[in-house]
Amino acid sequence: MLPGNGFAAAKPGKDAKIGLDNLVHRAAEIAAAPYAAARTALPQDLRAITDKQWQSIRFRSAKALRSGEHSPYRIELLPRGGPWPQAMTVNTIRNGIATPVPYLADLFDFGAVPKPQHLPVNFGFAGFRLMGPLNTPSRLDNLLECRGGGQFRFYGRNQVAGSICQALGVASDDAAASAVSLREVWIDSSAADADHVTFLALLDGPGATGAFQFELYPGERTSLMVTATLFARQAGAKFDLAGLSSLFMCGENDQRVRDAFRPEVHEADGLLIHGQSGEFLWRPLHNPASPLISSFAATGVKGFGLMQRDRHFSHYMSLGRAFQNCPSYWIEPVEGFDAGRIVLRETPAPDAAKANIFASFQPDADVAPGVPLRLRYRITATRNQPHVSPGGRSVNSFITPLPAPPHQPDRTALRIRVDFVGDDLSWFAQDAAMVKVNATADGADILHVSGAANPALKGYRAMVDLALPEGASVNLRIFLSAAGRTLTETWTFPLQGES
Repeated sequence: MLPGNGFAAAKPGKDAKIGLDNLVHRAAEIAAAPYAAARTALPQDLRAITDKQWQSIRFRSAKALRSGEHSPYRIELLPRGGPWPQAMTVNTIRNGIATPVPYLADLFDFGAVPKPQHLPVNFGFAGFRLMGPLNTPSRLDNLLECRGGGQFRFYGRNQVAGSICQALGVASDDAAASAVSLREVWIDSSAADADHVTFLALLDGPGATGAFQFELYPGERTSLMVTATLFARQAGAKFDLAGLSSLFMCGENDQRVRDAFRPEVHEADGLLIHGQSGEFLWRPLHNPASPLISSFAATGVKGFGLMQRDRHFSHYMSLGRAFQNCPSYWIEPVEGFDAGRIVLRETPAPDAAKANIFASFQPDADVAPGVPLRLRYRITATRNQPHVSPGGRSVNSFITPLPAPPHQPDRTALRIRVDFVGDDLSWFAQDAAMVKVNATADGADILHVSGAANPALKGYRAMVDLALPEGASVNLRIFLSAAGRTLTETWTFPLQGES
């Protein structure tokens, strides 16, 4: 028995020792062999349960695995069924020895859901949850949750479920070819009184295989260090690295779809990129009428992430979702993010049922089969971003038709207002004439540029009027400067001329 957890431990074999190096070797061997689809077969009673029923199944907390004999962390397991059919093998590691966790139906309280009978000990799990003290010292909170497909969420202090991190994606028009499964994880339970939790993971799919190491450091701003080696299964593979997905249904800059009572519905409101030159680029998110892909050159990128800047409950009015407490995920590359681009995909969202925003780093070069791609990066879950982008930041964006536009046949006239706050903006705004609004939009005519102090926000509002050809798509860029100094990040957004 594993100490204090109630699990019947499988006896480890002679080759049970495992670490990142031999997991990388195993991933290379799997990538060189024909792909074997993930196990998804379920008994009929488990296959038929709904997402709501699955959510009602509870892990019995008294049976949680202990991550180290004196460690404050616990490991809970998630059941397979309904929306989560894929089987994940979960192991613990102690002193390099891996021990698989056997499946037992008694690990779960199925409530009103019929309890499955006679399932094998290698039936597997849908995922796992790491628990530990986070919001208060005396209570175990959800630190990280990981499920099939290599998807995971983790939390800093006083944060709730929002955007989702994706360990690996394969860019492909074929959904089946792009799917990646988290086949097996190994959670290190060796260290006593550890300030972090380490786990290894093996991901596999028709297009790629990867060996991952995750090191989770909980705190006010929880960080996750990711070290990975990836292998392509076929020539011409394009990887989506350090992927993030989120929901954006409506916001102050996009009311195309309206909710019944909530003024804004989103888990993130913008994509932030810290470029090699030091420029910070802010791209507000929106809910497009048709799918939209935006690409940003990101060779030598210093950081990027989907950020939730709006922290006012009154802007959301949602008691159940608490969007104002969703984490912003900020990614800082260390290795493997050389020549490439940040790709943002936005798809229409008629409601708040599922994610419609996807962002990732795509290397320019294809990854050849058998050639390892090594990555290392840090993800931080944060509520407040001034430590990420220290200059002035955009907090509001408004795009409206230009009132009484000048007569220009076959042109669309728009007025864009952007509120900037932070850094020295409040000081410069005392003499607003010193602040310069810099605006560029290739392919459009900028009709008028102006700005004014915004005392309510202790910031500055930029206003740009422009006209663009019907049917044209133009990227507008706005930033503020004063006395030869750049004061803010660069706000950018694709504008579409009516056709």
